[in-house]
Amino acid sequence: MMKNILKFASAVAAVAVLSGCAMTPVMPPRGILYTEQKAPLFQAQTTGTLKGKASATNVLLLFGWGDCSLKTAAQKAGITKIKNVDYEYTNVFIFYQDFTVVVYGEKEDGQGDKNPNAGHK
Repeated sequence: MMKNILKFASAVAAVAVLSGCAMTPVMPPRGILYTEQKAPLFQAQTTGTLKGKASATNVLLLFGWGDCSLKTAAQKAGITKIKNVDYEYTNVFIFYQDFTVVVYGEKEDGQGDKNPNAGHK
């Protein structure tokens, strides 16, 4: 009985750890105690001149809040045509995690900041 529980727990842990690999084109190596990373969420050839962010956070793996949807990130910047999406991830052991979606794009009518470096760090 205990052996079956251990096998099941191991399988669940493996799925939880490995499931992120199938979701993004780039998954940088993560630290157990601390991680701060930026990477593409979707592959794209171009970026827009507008940039919007939306985040979700959790504390102690017990309390989580936020809206890190593409729609929210786009709305914050007035983007109606998404061209590229990145993510930012911060983790401090089990104490704090933050996941931010970064959306790049344009307004549908093409009116964005005409500076190609605007909004990019």
